[in-house]
Amino acid sequence: MLTSSSPVVTGMTVRTVENRLAMTRSQGSGTVRRTVRRVVVSLETDAGVVGWGEAAPWTVFSGSVESAAAALHIHFRPLVIGRPAHAVRSILDDCRRALACSAEAQAALEMALFDILGKSLGVPVHRLLGGAVRTSIPLSFSLADPDLEADLRRVRD
Repeated sequence: MLTSSSPVVTGMTVRTVENRLAMTRSQGSGTVRRTVRRVVVSLETDAGVVGWGEAAPWTVFSGSVESAAAALHIHFRPLVIGRPAHAVRSILDDCRRALACSAEAQAALEMALFDILGKSLGVPVHRLLGGAVRTSIPLSFSLADPDLEADLRRVRD
């Protein structure tokens, strides 16, 4: 990808953010209330390029926002600071060895590293991953409201 001139990661900022949702969703595994919390990580480089990544854990499935933030702060920070951003595979392998059950935090870190690479090369990240393979993305909408008509109205809106 990049040579020795690859930007070197010099800093990491981890934030927890909370966003409002338009509605409450009751799911079989839990209820999503009026807000959702996430972790946003930014990686700063010696070249002035900043990469961004996001983790969206949900405690009933994959851990908490606090555990993802702690994984980034405590375990992953020393594994990424001072390393070239192009060493994505090596960095992520080290992170997996350091903390096995941290998929969301690892994904956020991977996003931030690829964001740095794309910006440094002036190309969209999809080019780094083999190129665009589709022009649209199929989506789904969970019908979980006991009022089926209300869900159908939301789908149409």
